[in-house]
Amino acid sequence: EEKQKAASDSSGLMTLLSVLSRMIEDLPPTERTADRLIFEADAVFDYFQKSEEFAWLEHRNTLTKRLRQHGFTKDRRREAGKRRDLYVIPTELLSSLIERYGIPA
Repeated sequence: EEKQKAASDSSGLMTLLSVLSRMIEDLPPTERTADRLIFEADAVFDYFQKSEEFAWLEHRNTLTKRLRQHGFTKDRRREAGKRRDLYVIPTELLSSLIERYGIPA
């Protein structure tokens, strides 16, 4: 049972990384720093929902949980009285996971 769970977690992570890798090529980040890419959470959710692998997603918090499980974070900012939810993708973490799991670039 433990091995099954680990295997499904691993394949789930590989699927997540695969879509994330494609998204970074297709979707310009809202902000880019030396070590992080920051994306509007709604744009990321839309991208994942339109992908074949995550077409089943109904709620953004499901995606947030999956991203958080692997070290990615969500940030909330207020600008001009409006709330903005953002996903923060540390580039070094993403690169090491993509390399470890052999996700094609």
